[in-house]
Amino acid sequence: MEKTEELNILISSAGRQLPLVKAFVKAIDGSGKIIVADSNPYVSSGTAADLSIVSPKFSTQEYKNWCLDVCMKYGVGLWISLHEEELVELEDLRQQMNELDCLLIGAPTEHLRHTMDKYSYPSFLKEFNILVPKTWILKDLNSELSLPPGKYIIKMRKGRGSKGIIRVENTQELLNIAKEKKYSEDWVAQEVIEGEVYCVDVINDLNRDFSSCLVRKRLVMGGQETDVAETVINDDINQIAQRLSKAIMHQGCADVDIIKKDEKYYVIDINVRFGGSHIFSMAAGANIPAAIIAWRTGKNVNSDWLRHDTGNIFTRYSNVVPYTKNYSNC
Repeated sequence: MEKTEELNILISSAGRQLPLVKAFVKAIDGSGKIIVADSNPYVSSGTAADLSIVSPKFSTQEYKNWCLDVCMKYGVGLWISLHEEELVELEDLRQQMNELDCLLIGAPTEHLRHTMDKYSYPSFLKEFNILVPKTWILKDLNSELSLPPGKYIIKMRKGRGSKGIIRVENTQELLNIAKEKKYSEDWVAQEVIEGEVYCVDVINDLNRDFSSCLVRKRLVMGGQETDVAETVINDDINQIAQRLSKAIMHQGCADVDIIKKDEKYYVIDINVRFGGSHIFSMAAGANIPAAIIAWRTGKNVNSDWLRHDTGNIFTRYSNVVPYTKNYSNC
């Protein structure tokens, strides 16, 4: 699908991803508008957009009709979501969006569901020769199972971030928790893999073909985000990224956490969207927004956009921006 006229891009569930929105504004360079949509009218990302729209929550009945109305009203040619659960809802609209000349950046629905399910994705990735931590449904654990000694993490099967995580020091403690009736099949136990942590962007073009891999070595972890990271090149992770590209079959960016232990690499988390640590690669010269715009408009992609300078260490900081009331209700 090619567009040669001005391109309007909508970024939904943009939240606090202000640097990413700024990057899209710079990359579009006046040849279209950047629109932010979020159910919260005060998100910081909206302050950098040409227009910000208050959206209904994607879990509501009116959401899908609202999306199609927005596409028509604002001539949206490209839709990017920064929330995986929202993306599942949007995939139901892909064909209708196409008919409105709006391309959704996403992935097959079943693949999205697998990546969001911490019990499902190990078997999903197995055929692609990708290692993952051993994972069990918590309530199914009992003393008759042969569990490896070590530490464990208990988490929501479809949870996001570190919300609700319980850290367990040994097998017996894990079995004791598994007996508690309050934990349903919505909770999993996962072995703890301790080692070097890498935050990885797997970049596919809009035809879902692998284009690039951006790797950051995590040096310091904050509350729920990477606080300090170093931009690196890792050939082993690049090969894993190419296999992930084929497994997920996504467009644009997939955010992946990988841990290296004893020369083996384990995929511990997948988010089919731009992740919070992408800003470290942006600071080191990568320009994936420009690449996505070029793919969408049928222009050449500068290979420099798909890589970052290596050996740079960046540290995250908090800041505030003035609230700009440029919101509109559609």
